[in-house]
Formats: sequence, structure tokens, C-alpha cells
Amino acid sequence: MGLDLNISDKVFILAISAVVMLYLLYQVIHLIRGYALRLVSGISMFPTLKDGQVVLEKKVKRGEWIFRGDIIVAKLPQNDYLVIKRVIDIVSIEGKLYYWLEGDNKDHSVDSRTYGHVKREYIEGKVIKTWKKQWN
Repeated sequence: MGLDLNISDKVFILAISAVVMLYLLYQVIHLIRGYALRLVSGISMFPTLKDGQVVLEKKVKRGEWIFRGDIIVAKLPQNDYLVIKRVIDIVSIEGKLYYWLEGDNKDHSVDSRTYGHVKREYIEGKVIKTWKKQWN
């Protein structure tokens, strides 16, 4: 007594299997290599990044350099909210690095002009790859 599936059922099962495999591959890469996919939410980085766009973030390790112009992912200490912003300036105060972050769309960005400099410890990663496809 074999399982008799029509073509559309086989295609559906194959598609689900492919999605599951891609998800597992993503999790392995994320855990081993320190990468994460992020979904851009909002227009603060427009036109560089668009609402619904997917970016690849590389987690920054201790001692790894962050430069002016880098697009980073940071967790704001005020509310644990993740933001994607550009590094505009870096200052050292008593041996600790602080970053001034701004969105590229300055008229529609809540950034360091509102919450001030961000300590290095709150920067989680750098955006290293973007895809043009939007997922809204």
C-alpha cells in the first residue's frame, strides 16, 4: 500500500522541504558564523534601504573595528529596540567608544539626534549585504 500522490502534492511537499532546509541552513550559519538576516522596518534609511528589504548582518566581535559610514544594527538601551542606522561619528570618552548614528532619511529618522551617542556595547552587527527585493 504505497502513498499515491498527484503532481501538485509532490511539488508542495518538495517546496515545503526546500523551505525547511533553507531555514535550517540559515540557523546553522547564524549560530556558527555569527550572521543574521534582518528585515528593514520603516523609511529612516531610505533611499539606501527600503521598508521591507532584507539585509545580512555580520555580528561584530569584541575588538572588531566599526568605521564612519558603516551601516550597523544596534540595540537601544532605553527600550531594547533594534535599529539600523549609519555611523556618522565616533568619539572616545574615558577610553570607551561612543557612536553617533543617523538614518539616511533625516526628515524621517529617530536617531542619535534624539537619543544621543550609542555605546559600543550596544552595537550588535554591521550590514554587509542587501537584497533589492522587498517583503511587504
